[in-house]
Amino acid sequence: MRLALACALMLACAPALSHKPSDSYLALSAGDGALRGQWDIALRDLEYAIGLDADGDGAITWGELRARHAQVAAYALARLALQGDGQPCRLEVREHLTDEHSDGAYAVLRFAVHCPAVPGRTLVIG
Repeated sequence: MRLALACALMLACAPALSHKPSDSYLALSAGDGALRGQWDIALRDLEYAIGLDADGDGAITWGELRARHAQVAAYALARLALQGDGQPCRLEVREHLTDEHSDGAYAVLRFAVHCPAVPGRTLVIG
């Protein structure tokens, strides 16, 4: 009886499994009087946030991602604000690409940063 109870308790205490935390990569560069950025966001995170897999087959195709470019850009840019020397800068997505990182596929947004003046320093906010 004790053995059966011990086995039952061990099964009830099985470890909880969770999904991998979100990943993204943000890079900013300055040159020729312009600021540019690139933001790589995991497709699995975008699927969870806005839904990319239109046919529900578990695979996100380039066509499915391309059809949602506007929503991807809106979702991403609503979560990123840049200020140059305390003044807000406007972000403009110029290019949508994909890339493969060690943990899967990523949407790549290349964007231009338009500030009121060329900032001496840039602050990235949330």
